[in-house]
Amino acid sequence: MIVMQVSASGAQGLDVHRGVNETHLTWKTSDERENIIEDMRQAGVGSVRVSLSPPYDKSIDSIDLLARKNLSVLLVVEIVWPQLAAQNATRRPGRGPIWSVVPLSQLDPAFFREQFGALWREIEKRHVQLDAIELGNEINWAALVVVKQLRDESAYNRGAKIIPAGLTAMPATFAANVGAEYVDTNETLDILKADGLDALVDGYGVHIYPNPNQTQTERAREFETVLRSCAAGGHGHPCWLTEWGVRQPNLACPSDESKRVPLIRETLERIAANVRQKRIGGSYYYDWDDQPIEYAVWRCGGLTEDGKVLFGR
Repeated sequence: MIVMQVSASGAQGLDVHRGVNETHLTWKTSDERENIIEDMRQAGVGSVRVSLSPPYDKSIDSIDLLARKNLSVLLVVEIVWPQLAAQNATRRPGRGPIWSVVPLSQLDPAFFREQFGALWREIEKRHVQLDAIELGNEINWAALVVVKQLRDESAYNRGAKIIPAGLTAMPATFAANVGAEYVDTNETLDILKADGLDALVDGYGVHIYPNPNQTQTERAREFETVLRSCAAGGHGHPCWLTEWGVRQPNLACPSDESKRVPLIRETLERIAANVRQKRIGGSYYYDWDDQPIEYAVWRCGGLTEDGKVLFGR
């Protein structure tokens, strides 16, 4: 459990899983992984959201290294890779920014259990303890039973929270403009809950990216809309913000954070208020240093001012 210090809101010692996204560690070299993880540790990061994706040996090595460096892990299990989805799975063609992935309709639970089970046993063999397991990512614009069974049988991870795929919030017009289909976050959750989602999970994963061009009132309204399904006062399930971030498109060094820092503080205050109401159980900023670099908090060879606000440096 990470203690969230939000000085801007006057909050003291709010208990919430708080961290940062670094979802491309798998594709880094061993030295790059070591350096990135050490930089995060030195910056005060306590928890990291990472993906379990091919090549799986390097992916598990990354998870293992994070654990050995005393950083807790929110593990995203990418279920749309053919290696996990189904025997002879066929990718749906990508277009523009939309990746070529296997449709969820092809997911074979028995095949998934066999393939993911082998990866899970390797994670267990290394005695890695996870904060949470997030099954899939943003499935509302482009197997929970198996994961719950393996978690409940685990020697080291019975306490790991199970979070369904982080759902993105975006204007339907944006999705249409890039050639994607989009289902509203709350509509998606309503459909999944009607099929028994609540019996399988410990929270709901959601993503939100505050818009600097909106007024504070508009951003507050949009934030509240995304959190509509998050239970307050411990009744039902809280939401986990497994991705949230603020764009800073000027890539010059040193990084000018004069506009981003106030929006980061505003969002942290909003998160803190919802943590107190038990509507938010986790908060992971996107991103540490990967593309799109506009969102990164590690830029120009060091931690940006907004990164220092995020991690209390």
